[in-house]
Amino acid sequence: MVIDLRPDTSKSDQYQLWVKQEDLDRDHPIYTRNISVTGITEGSGGTAGQRQQKFRIYFKPQPTADGLPDSRTDPNALKTLQDLMQVSLCSSTGKWLSALPITSSVQDLDPKGNSYEFKRGNRLVLVVYGGSSSPIWQDYRQSLGILEDVTFISVQPSALPESVLGYDAIDSILWLNADPGELKSGTDEKFRALESFVKRGGSITICTPADWQKMLAFGALLPVNLEGIDTTNDPEPLRALGRTRYKQDGTVQPKDDGWDSLPGPFTMARATVKPGAVTEHWIEWKKNDQSPWLVRKPFGAGLVTWIAQDLGDPAVTKARQNWPYIWDRVLDLPNLTRVLSNQTSDDQKAEFGNSQAVDVGYSLLSGMELQSKSAWLITLAVVFFIGYWLFAG
Repeated sequence: MVIDLRPDTSKSDQYQLWVKQEDLDRDHPIYTRNISVTGITEGSGGTAGQRQQKFRIYFKPQPTADGLPDSRTDPNALKTLQDLMQVSLCSSTGKWLSALPITSSVQDLDPKGNSYEFKRGNRLVLVVYGGSSSPIWQDYRQSLGILEDVTFISVQPSALPESVLGYDAIDSILWLNADPGELKSGTDEKFRALESFVKRGGSITICTPADWQKMLAFGALLPVNLEGIDTTNDPEPLRALGRTRYKQDGTVQPKDDGWDSLPGPFTMARATVKPGAVTEHWIEWKKNDQSPWLVRKPFGAGLVTWIAQDLGDPAVTKARQNWPYIWDRVLDLPNLTRVLSNQTSDDQKAEFGNSQAVDVGYSLLSGMELQSKSAWLITLAVVFFIGYWLFAG
């Protein structure tokens, strides 16, 4: 939660932020953070922009009442959220000073279903970028054969959290050309939070831009030893990964996606693989000269993937079709993706069509038919009853 404070005095002081929400036991746990608010200095003019100070507080909302209200389905979501969660500003000793109103509601990425309705989940990929680097991923919205919907959200390093709790909703991180050294400026809380996310089972994909030296700030996270960059006019292996899948067996249909018309040159990094890492794709510079393009290595309970080029570079995103095939391989997604186009036939779509419901219970009825056996047992019971009545007088 981001809290925006705007002091109206010149006094600087220590305060506490409180967030209170009822839990499943009807208790009201309080999440706190100590903050330092700087007062207005002389000559600042006291404008709103100069007074603005933002703070983040990290906590896990309690799973009560089916979670927090979703603004997409609840028109009163903001009012409901304000009733469920109270945010307060307190003194450094815990004395309540003022309530802080919640001004924006939340949206749920995963649609809520029930026992009679299945809704596919959503895989959230956090893209960290700088400059003009931007991934192409929108073809996922018109694709068949995927287990989860895929959503990319782009941020800059300054927006990354200082606590690993801030990554709780993230499935994987895609680091394009941003400078990881920004996470270590001042304090290294943001970098340690990123490391903790991976160590606890998260996944990060690190791309390599032309100014490759700045990526050395990742340190032990890198599964390779970077040696420099080189250029080539051959878009492989991206071209092979981005070819249209013609059938479910992976047969490719070439020359329909723009990769052959890319002019180049393409900047790629040269590197050697660290012990314990696995190379899945290579760059063929020339005969008997190759270097890794895609490398994976475990890091704690998570996974680090390294790519030898920036997958958001405008030099490669000029080919704008069929990127889901590339992301499936790069992000290690277990999909059998088919991007729909005007050339996709009905037979190809039928491979992923919904199957019809089949009643399998009818075939079991014959083995459960007990009318004849029940009649025989009832007759036997009547005979025994009559016999007992005769002998007993």
